[in-house]
Amino acid sequence: MFRTFISACLILFLAACTASKLDTDYTFNLTSDQNLLIIKQKPSRQKAGIIFGQVDLTERKFTDVRANFLICGGLCDTVSSFGTSKLQEGTPDFFLKPVPAGKYAVMSKWTTGFRSMTTTCFAKGTYVFDLAPGKVSLILMDKLANAEDALKQAKQLIASYPNIKGEIELALPVAKISFTPGRTVFNKQQCTPNSEERPIKILKRYGIRLIEASNESFGAN
Repeated sequence: MFRTFISACLILFLAACTASKLDTDYTFNLTSDQNLLIIKQKPSRQKAGIIFGQVDLTERKFTDVRANFLICGGLCDTVSSFGTSKLQEGTPDFFLKPVPAGKYAVMSKWTTGFRSMTTTCFAKGTYVFDLAPGKVSLILMDKLANAEDALKQAKQLIASYPNIKGEIELALPVAKISFTPGRTVFNKQQCTPNSEERPIKILKRYGIRLIEASNESFGAN
């Protein structure tokens, strides 16, 4: 319960942050035990974030590992960025950060206004992506994005980083799941990973084929 309270406070505290453009000398190679994850998401004028939770499909539960992305069009304060970097100057729509390799599902999105924060929880249905070590993966969160165009644009942006090795690949969903959200100390819905409180149900498993995951594909509570 204490960990849940701290987590909730941390999200609120870090909601007023911004991501900076990735340094041109940033290094990532094929021997890394992490995955370099790029997401395409058109930012709004509000501060927003996306929370990925690492999934154990065998045990049918989330682990305690998460990956928080900050989605900001440049109007946020500069406190922290969850380790998120932009791939463009100005108002970006490609965001990047290294994450521990594994299978991840998009759990929730949050957006902050002037005095409040709105959270959308995808507990009723969300995709699981297999993010392999030493790979550069792209996930489309922009429902209007074209996969082929987005992949081409991401490759053009990464080309300006000579120390990032490896071809960018569009991440393929390996499963679609639903899960049980937890509750905060204030009895509010908690949509972040926790292996003890987040049992999952596998709705569908996919073979090797392309599925474009968009916001409309997720089942929000």
